[in-house]
Amino acid sequence: MTNEEIVERITAAEQAVKAAQHQINEMKELTSSIHELASEVRYMRNDINKMQSDIDELKAKPAKRFDLIVTAIISALSSGVVGFAISQILAH
Repeated sequence: MTNEEIVERITAAEQAVKAAQHQINEMKELTSSIHELASEVRYMRNDINKMQSDIDELKAKPAKRFDLIVTAIISALSSGVVGFAISQILAH
């Protein structure tokens, strides 16, 4: 093997190493980006869970209002009936 062949082989090996190093650097950048995306997805999931909780709470409000209205009506009717009964008892 001549010196010229050795230089060619070393040059080819150096170029291959540079290309491999470039690919490794790209893979490191991709890995970092994937980690960032995973973190963002975690934060988004927490936000979605909070929004779902808020939505459930808002959906329950009309039912609570209805229950409150029914309770008020029943209380008013009960008070009216009891008041009428007492007034009839006291009138006789």
